[in-house]
Amino acid sequence: MKIYKYHSINIFLLHSLRNNTNWYSRLDQLNDPYECFFIDKTNTQVFSNLRSSLYACCFSKNMNEILMWSHYADNHRGVCLEWEIDEEQLKGQLFEMKYSNEFTTIDEIKVSKSGHVDISIDTNGKFIVSKFQPWSYEEELRTYLSLESNKIGESRNYLGKLTAIYFGKNSINDDIDLVKFNSTHFQNLKYYKADLDTNTMKIDKIETLN
Repeated sequence: MKIYKYHSINIFLLHSLRNNTNWYSRLDQLNDPYECFFIDKTNTQVFSNLRSSLYACCFSKNMNEILMWSHYADNHRGVCLEWEIDEEQLKGQLFEMKYSNEFTTIDEIKVSKSGHVDISIDTNGKFIVSKFQPWSYEEELRTYLSLESNKIGESRNYLGKLTAIYFGKNSINDDIDLVKFNSTHFQNLKYYKADLDTNTMKIDKIETLN
C-alpha cells in the first residue's frame, strides 16, 4: 500500500529526509481547531485528557489532489512524498479518517475488566478517526502517539520505505537539486515532476527526473 505526504521544501523537510523521520504534532498545533471533536457529558476530564495526550502524523491516500498541493505543498512549489508500507503490519496503528458533520457524544465512561477505560473507534472513541465533511478532499490517513508531554511535537521513524518524491508544478530547479542532494541515501528512490492531467483534472507525474 502506498501513502503520501505533502510538504513545503524547507528545513523541516530536509530534516525528515536526512533522519528518515516524520513529525507528530500535538492536536492543538494542527490547522483544524475541531480535531477529535466530541461532546462530553461524563462530567469528568477522562476524555479531554486523552485528547490532550494525542500527537498525530497525517498522510493522504493520493498524490493527485490539486487542493492538497495548494494547501500543504506551498502552492505547488513543494513536494509530495510517497512511501510503500506494510498495511497488515500497521493494522490498528494507521487509521483512515471518516468525514461527517455528525459528532461523537460521550455519555458514560466504560471500564474494561482490566480496569482501563474502554474505548472503541466504532463507538465512544469514534472522534479519534473523524473529521467534519469539508475536509474530505484530503482523504486522510493518520497515525497517533499518546504522550504525557508539553512538547508541541516529536519525530518518529518512517512507517515504511520512501519510494518516490513528486515535485510540484511551481518547484524550481535549485529546490529540486536540494531535495535530491538530501535524499541520496534512499535506495531506488524515484523523482518525478507533477502537473495537471487535463483529462482527469487531477495532478499526475509527467516527467521522470532521475
